[in-house]
Amino acid sequence: MQGMKKYRHVIETPDPGRWELAGYEAALPISEKSNPITWELDQADPMQIIQLLKECDAEFFQEEEETLLNYKRRYSQSVLKTMTDIISNMQEVLKDPENGLIVLSGSGMLGRLAFLIAISFNKLLKGPGQLPRYTYIIAGGDRSLVMSQEGLEDSALLGTEELRKVCDGKKKVVFIGISCGLSAPFVAGQLDFCMNNLDIFLPALVGFNPVSMASRHLPEGICDSSWMKGRSATKILLETESEVAVHKNGTTLPSVLVWVSSEH
Repeated sequence: MQGMKKYRHVIETPDPGRWELAGYEAALPISEKSNPITWELDQADPMQIIQLLKECDAEFFQEEEETLLNYKRRYSQSVLKTMTDIISNMQEVLKDPENGLIVLSGSGMLGRLAFLIAISFNKLLKGPGQLPRYTYIIAGGDRSLVMSQEGLEDSALLGTEELRKVCDGKKKVVFIGISCGLSAPFVAGQLDFCMNNLDIFLPALVGFNPVSMASRHLPEGICDSSWMKGRSATKILLETESEVAVHKNGTTLPSVLVWVSSEH
């Protein structure tokens, strides 16, 4: 069975992904290309399935290869630089919770991920008289946490109105929009609003496509399985940024921090 090999970086990963090579399944959109790691998934037993999907996630941690297309990974210099900038912005907001806020926003599963991270870090930061430092927005409101609300992610106006509500009265807001395929109008409307109000907002967008592929997403463990796209990478990025920012702000966390080198 394919996979199960060590890569030269810091953790067990497969060899660099063939789907990144120029010309690989060129006639197919990115979101519908197969991942060679899981070509034989139908022949795997349950434990092998878990291992193969783990290897797909592990591609995120490989270093960039000059021979491959320009897909960024966790250790890409530009990604580390952006993460460091976001952490600095978060630190400023965490120092002044009365006037600042960190907002995570997404639709569907990404909105649920925003909810999970926001409540988790508010709980860690909770203390006597402490105001919440994080909040979340999900298209369709809290009902969407437990039941799909189709079509609401297509409204840029709705996204903007929801952002206005949660940020009312705040003087400095770190906004992180989450859209793996860079394709959700709900988040796009919020990002546009932030860009037009940079005196208050420090916006960032988490996605996994070049702008030219804004309606697609990178190859997944199982072809065309949209619920899997970028979820692991998104969680790693957001939790890393939040944990480092909170730690640098003087709060001791009951977990092992993912270290981001200061030289980046």
